Amino acid sequence: MKNKKLEKAVIIAAAVFVVMALLFMFGRNLFSPNGNASTADSTVMAEATGTTNEIKSGIVVEQDFICT
Repeated sequence: MKNKKLEKAVIIAAAVFVVMALLFMFGRNLFSPNGNASTADSTVMAEATGTTNEIKSGIVVEQDFICT
């Protein structure tokens, strides 16, 4: 009898954990008025400042990246 109660408690705790994890991951899109809680994860393409004619062996092309 005691094992059945423990088993039910573990199953309920696992189900609550899964629901809370899903709400934590996807809840910001469900409860925000415009569908996106934040625009912090969107980026804008940087403007090109120069061109490279042909990339051959020994030529290095670099681009600066700043993550805020």
